This record gives sequence, structure tokens and C-alpha cells, in this order.
Amino acid sequence: MKRAALYLRALLVLVAPASGAVLRAEDEASEFLSLVSVVRAAVDEWHSRVEFACTFRARQSYAVSETAAFAGELDDQLAKGNAWTATGEFYKLGSLIRFRLDYGSKPIQAPPPDHLPAGIVGGDRLVTRVSFDEVRNSEVMATYEFPHGEDDPTNRLRFKAVTEIDPQRLRPYWAGASSRAELQPLNPLRGAKGHLIGLRDFGDADHGESVSVGRTNDRVRIHFSRQSEGYLQERSITVWMGADPPVIEDIVERCSARDGSFNLQQHVKLSDFVPCTNGMVARNVVAIKHVGEGLVQVREWKSDDLGERDPDSRDFILITRANTLVHGLRSPPRPSNGRKLFDMNKLNASGVASQHTAGPPDVPAVTQLAPRELPVAPRLSWVIGLNVAMATAFAVYLAWRWRRARRKSAQR
Repeated sequence: MKRAALYLRALLVLVAPASGAVLRAEDEASEFLSLVSVVRAAVDEWHSRVEFACTFRARQSYAVSETAAFAGELDDQLAKGNAWTATGEFYKLGSLIRFRLDYGSKPIQAPPPDHLPAGIVGGDRLVTRVSFDEVRNSEVMATYEFPHGEDDPTNRLRFKAVTEIDPQRLRPYWAGASSRAELQPLNPLRGAKGHLIGLRDFGDADHGESVSVGRTNDRVRIHFSRQSEGYLQERSITVWMGADPPVIEDIVERCSARDGSFNLQQHVKLSDFVPCTNGMVARNVVAIKHVGEGLVQVREWKSDDLGERDPDSRDFILITRANTLVHGLRSPPRPSNGRKLFDMNKLNASGVASQHTAGPPDVPAVTQLAPRELPVAPRLSWVIGLNVAMATAFAVYLAWRWRRARRKSAQR
């Protein structure tokens, strides 16, 4: 990693020797596009090698402008019911990664189906803000959903082999489909397709891309723009070269569909970097998105204990109730003391039952609950069990009375 950083700094001296200098290129033969490639490789290595453990607070709210948002002047009343807070935990150790998010409340009804991306089936049981815990190793991905709290008997745990996931959806900093859409220091664009040091991949015909690079002291700013068959895109990334390896500090993005069906304008800032194993990580991440009517939606990720300890193998053991519904595992562990332990340090693909290979949608923060998992139903499960037990006892009593009556009749 240090060699890559030194090479990158050498390239900076060659292509942008003056403070504030800007170079432009229109073709891949340009020397300075090699610099972009090295930056991309450095960020990739940082994503793969960095390790840390932390708890965090997440929040969504609204503000009247970008300036107000980055100053922390948020107003939940502007959200019209779309503001929330949550707590979570994040762990990354080698190929192991875990992301846990707890909203501390029941799920809410999702937007109407015509406002959701293709691939999500609508219905009365479509909900969002579902608390979850996802863990992934190099071979297996586990998603544990606990929408009504961890002691609810209708919670479910699903396992899937990593080979069954669309490679485009895999990154070394995603624990699973749900966490892929959540803000965190390694995922500032919340699962956008394509490389962070680049543009979104919509899969349509490319009509031309341009790149420019500017440097001021130990910061490099790379600006990408592209016109494709269906979209117009721009993205500017500021990389802090003072960190080893280099890290992303700022992203400004604008993207729109030519037919007017999609328009995105967002700005992400990462700050308060602290040293962790194999790299620096931001304690604060703020992402704003323009939503019209002069408002911006604000996502925050903040950690107070990042960098205070290293992750260890115990951070990757999932613990559930003994009766939690388990899908996709050939031999679930036996319960002990009313709990089941799933050690993701040891689980491999051979222990996972084959499932469908279709990946989740790009916005997987929406879940369709099974009938027994409706928000209004799960608390009745103990009542149903009690009724069954009482009916069984009464049937036994009637059988005993009948047999006793027959014996008395025979004795006469």
C-alpha cells in the first residue's frame, strides 16, 4: 500500500507540479489517466484491507439548504413523517464484515408500489425501516431481520452462498443486500453501481466521457463527466493524499435521465478521520440529497468509539432465539439456553442450501413480510399456543371420562 501511495505522489509531481494546477484529458492514452487508475487502485486496496470495530448512530432528517445541513441545522418537522434515528454496530476483519441497524421501533408502511424500483412486489405487507443484522464472510452471507425486537418468535434468519449473488452487487465493504443501501464511511454513495472513483454504470451506450484533475497541497480533486444514451452524469471526488493509503473526503454528484424520469443531486462529506488497522476511517459522514421545494434530505452516520479497539472473531457470531425461523442452512445449530449461535468465522458454502440466484433490488430497504410476520399479528402467538394446549388437555380429560364410564359399565 505504501508503494502505491508513493507512486501516486510521484505521479502528482509529474502531472500537476503547481498548487492548484488542473490537467484535462479526453482519451485513455493520457498520462494523467494513469493517475486516476492509481487512485482507484489505492481506494480499492483501502476498502479491502482496512479493519475496524465501532458502534454508531444513524439519522435521517431534512434541512432548508446544503449550508444548513452541513452546519447540523436539521428540522424533523420538514420530513413529514420521513425522519428517523437508529443505532448500530459495524465490524470489519479480513473478509468478515458485519453491519447491524436497529431502528428501535416497528416497521412502517412502505410507499405505494408505483414509487418503488422494479422487482419489488407490492402489497399490504410491504414495509420499510426493518431492523436487521447482516454478516458476511468470503463464502456465506447471513441476514437476520428483527422488525418487532429480538425476542419476537417471528424473526427470521436467511443464509445465502456468496456465489449466488450478482458480482455487480458485491463489494468488500457490503455485508448484504440491506446494509448495501445504508450510509457508512466505506459506502458514502450507498451502493451505487460503478466505482466510487468514476461514474454510475447504467449499462447504456456511452457517448463520451471526460476527466479532469486538480491538486491543492495534499488534496486531489478528480472530476468525471459523461453523456450516455440515457443519462447525463457528473461526479467530483476529493481525495486526501495525506492519509496512507489515501481516503475520500468529499463527493459531489449530479445525474439525470434524458427523459426526465430521474434527477439526482447529492453531496457527501466525510470528516474526523482516525487511525484504524491498515488505514484511516471517518467518524462522521453526512450525505445530502436535493428533493425539491428548496429542501434537502440529510443522512448522518456518527461514531464516538471508532478506532478505540480492533475487531475480533467474537464480533461475527450471530445469536438468535431458539425458535427463530432459519432459511437456507442445511444443519442449523442446536439451541442452548434458549438461544442459537451462528459462527460466521466457521460457516462455509457447503453448509448452505442452494437458493435462487436473482439478486435483490438496488434499494433493498423495503421488505415484504410473510403473513405470520404482519406487524399486528406476532404478539398473538403465545395466545394461540395457550389455546392449543387447553384444547388438548380438555380432549384428554374427555377421553379419560369415557374410558372410566366404560370400565364401570363392564363391572356391572
